[in-house]
Amino acid sequence: VILWEYVRLIAAPMALALGPFHDDYQALEFPDPIAILSLGGWLVLGSVAVVLRARAPLLTFSVAWFLAGHLLESTVVGLELYFEHRNYLPSLGPIALLLFSMYSLGGRGHQIGRMVASIYIVVLSALLYQVTSLWGQPLLAAGVWLEAHPVSARAAQFLSRELSKAGRHQEAREVLASALERDPKAGDLALQVLQTQCNVISSQEFQERVLVTDGALQTANYSNAAIDSMIRLVDLYVDKKCRNISPDHV
Repeated sequence: VILWEYVRLIAAPMALALGPFHDDYQALEFPDPIAILSLGGWLVLGSVAVVLRARAPLLTFSVAWFLAGHLLESTVVGLELYFEHRNYLPSLGPIALLLFSMYSLGGRGHQIGRMVASIYIVVLSALLYQVTSLWGQPLLAAGVWLEAHPVSARAAQFLSRELSKAGRHQEAREVLASALERDPKAGDLALQVLQTQCNVISSQEFQERVLVTDGALQTANYSNAAIDSMIRLVDLYVDKKCRNISPDHV
């Protein structure tokens, strides 16, 4: 399913669909009809590419390059399901097929193909300008990305960090708290909420938050962000920058 999504982004890219946060992507399992159709589609496309390898070598190359590229990019390590940068190199196969097919049409089709290819390049250029302009404004980008992926923990963490940089600390805390409400078992979010509330709530409330965080960590998935947050909390205690952290908490 994700591979077809990558193909869609190559053929019809959209600025709002492009971004660094896709940790909210939900895997489909058999016998989900979409999963079955997606697998069937790749089997059919792969078979066609093999059968037509002599008459349509560019098609065979395009399919093989795309699938082999993603096989290398994905590996066997348990990574997040969807990452756009995995599609950079594999996308060269389908793009080559698309552009060559448009330019190799005969007769009137040649002019039409060249026109479509030119439009495609212009669209990609405009899209590149939109995306790079957005990336150049981190706070605006963070809000757009969280709006596009409202249940993405990493998008919420990024927006909270950018709000803090802008001095909007209350809003930063609210973003993390809302994200934790959506996913109470997110250990990294629980620790980060704890970190942001070091000096803004009473000792009793902080202790209650510690207990909630401890419960979330018991069932939370492994997260590098959670480890970083633990280290940050210890640093706050050592540097005496969090009045609510006690030796027992450490």
